[in-house]
Amino acid sequence: MNPLRVPELLHEIAGHLGGDRPSFASLSQVDRFTHGVARTHLFRDIAIGLESAPSLALALRSDPTLAALCRSLSFHRECRRRATQALGGPRLIKSGSRQLQEDVAFVLRAILSQRRLITFVLCGDEYGGSRVDLSEDAWAAIGLRIGFVKELKIFVPSTEENVWSRLMLARFSQLRIFHLDLSSAHQWECSALQTLLDTLGALEDLSLCLPPCCGLPGMTLRSTHPRLKRFSFTSSALTDESTFLARHPSIETLFLDTEQVFQPAAAGDSDSESSLLRSLYIDDDSLFFSPSIIRASLIHLHLWIHDNLRDLRALTGGALSTIRCLEIEFYGCFGNEQDHIIAPTITALVEGATGLDELAILCHSASASAAPNAPCQLLEQTLKLIPTTSSLRALRLRSVSSLPQERLADLGPLPTQLRYIGWDSEVPVVYVIERDDDRNFVSETLVRLIAQDWTEENVLHRMGESWTK
Repeated sequence: MNPLRVPELLHEIAGHLGGDRPSFASLSQVDRFTHGVARTHLFRDIAIGLESAPSLALALRSDPTLAALCRSLSFHRECRRRATQALGGPRLIKSGSRQLQEDVAFVLRAILSQRRLITFVLCGDEYGGSRVDLSEDAWAAIGLRIGFVKELKIFVPSTEENVWSRLMLARFSQLRIFHLDLSSAHQWECSALQTLLDTLGALEDLSLCLPPCCGLPGMTLRSTHPRLKRFSFTSSALTDESTFLARHPSIETLFLDTEQVFQPAAAGDSDSESSLLRSLYIDDDSLFFSPSIIRASLIHLHLWIHDNLRDLRALTGGALSTIRCLEIEFYGCFGNEQDHIIAPTITALVEGATGLDELAILCHSASASAAPNAPCQLLEQTLKLIPTTSSLRALRLRSVSSLPQERLADLGPLPTQLRYIGWDSEVPVVYVIERDDDRNFVSETLVRLIAQDWTEENVLHRMGESWTK
């Protein structure tokens, strides 16, 4: 293996430092050669907490040319530490202090004014603990200078209702990815947001996370984006019936968690026949409101089941036969050895999906404790659903604990094509299967990193393999 280059080595070292990770200003403390090599790399892709903005602001004030290096700027709002390390030693920065707000606004103005930024991310959580809010000046800097980015992902907390509207001042010329989290924006007036969406004709990826309990006045889903390939929508119902999906047959990846009714393309309509939808994440409630979402073109279906008594097989129809990756997520019970984890409705879905390359049974425990044999119980019940002659190559299961070592040494009878078992517990892993005479055993255990994108969680793609065409 080739040795790490200096920037990669510095990131590798920094990853083990935790709260003592050096600040941007501390780069001046290393030798000039290392500083010169690392500076371009570190300032090209910046990902820090907003509470660290004073350190970044100090570096940019010391050398204004650094702002022009940045192509990706990602801020998280939650405070991960109380002190920010700067050249003069540790300083205590309050999340709502005026100095911090001024430093955040300065950083945004300095970097955005260069017009070289490609990606801007402002992530957070309404209930994530101590949080840094943006001032009106910071939002003004964003609204006036953000129009040239290609990727924009923003979370807006409930405390910024009166200032976030500055974003609507932006005139985007090449925005391709727009993710907006307004999950805490209860009853906010959003006519200006809808008007902004109407202007984003070049979007390829749109994600709207809106309050699940109430609508947003002014939001109508009337916009049309001819190039849209990915759409994610979390919300209560905004209109009686929306034609948004019918107007966007080019969508290939769709995430729905909503009571919104989506009108399908009319039978015989060219849009109805030419749907490109390949990957769908949906819960049974959303499917109940829009049953026509399931298309014969699907190859990847992730289904969240809240009600195990629903006849979902009737809603999915004949589309199951084309699916290559089926992921079923639900709440189960691991309380005692007699629990039957997999409900009949799940059994019916698996039996209908006859062409699977990969199957995921993701069970969230509804009990405080689990029986000692719960992992083996889940594995055995799942294997009973799969014929020995199945084409299944990968199985992914979620349980509260890992499989015991003795079971790894002898997995018992398995489908003949099965090569991998992904196991999602405290530390997600992939078990690589080998066969020796009549025994199936785990030859290798690989740690699997959790993906941020639900479409990349499957085992086969992680192992460099693809689904059957």
